[in-house]
Amino acid sequence: MEKKHIITIINRLLADVRQLRMEADKLGVWVTPLASDCLAFAVTEIAEAVDATLRDNPVYTRNSKKEVSVADELGDTAIMLASYLIAAGHGSRIVEKAATSPVPSKSTLAAVAEMIAQAWVDSTRENPDWVGRHTVEALCTLVTYMDNHGIPIADTFNSRIGQLGKRWVINVRATEAEQPEYPTEMRLLMCPACSLLFLPGREMCSLCQQRLVESDVYQPALFRPVVHDLSEFDSGGRLGCSRCDAAECDGEA
Repeated sequence: MEKKHIITIINRLLADVRQLRMEADKLGVWVTPLASDCLAFAVTEIAEAVDATLRDNPVYTRNSKKEVSVADELGDTAIMLASYLIAAGHGSRIVEKAATSPVPSKSTLAAVAEMIAQAWVDSTRENPDWVGRHTVEALCTLVTYMDNHGIPIADTFNSRIGQLGKRWVINVRATEAEQPEYPTEMRLLMCPACSLLFLPGREMCSLCQQRLVESDVYQPALFRPVVHDLSEFDSGGRLGCSRCDAAECDGEA
């Protein structure tokens, strides 16, 4: 495969992963990891690809039987490499720079694993641009390996990104749409023992309730929880002890 074709594939992968990450980040799910952690995840994914190839060997007997796909694991590896480039702030420019270098001569799975592992090790101590270029070369080598072994590259990447999008974006949005919107007048109760605000359903906050179980100091019958309205709290409001300003209070402040 020509290098310019490989670069086109990687640029498309970057665009698709960036879009997926943006949508998932907005929903607060499948949050983009730190740049160096993206490479650490890529190491685990390429290891799973190696595991999948070993499972295909009938000579070996494994302790556990599970359905694995070399193509899927390589697709996940590519997604994490692309995620690193996104998290590290690299754009298409660093990919285009790789277009001038020759097609990787060693396109074995071991070579891909070595390049990814080296990029991960160097990510905490080397220049980010150097690590970025090394990551792009790892992607080029991975794409070349897939092409040499007859693994459909575009279909694999589209399938894995589509599955992630369904899991982390489409399903999450559908679930959120089914959730009822709670009215702003929903009541909150103030614990008569420590002033911590809590939702209705018991006579005091869970911390003081536990203390009540353990001792006879509190007498719930004497307490009359104060009702609060959520509309009283602005965007800067908080739920916590009004006396000691702690998120949790044992009532001894």
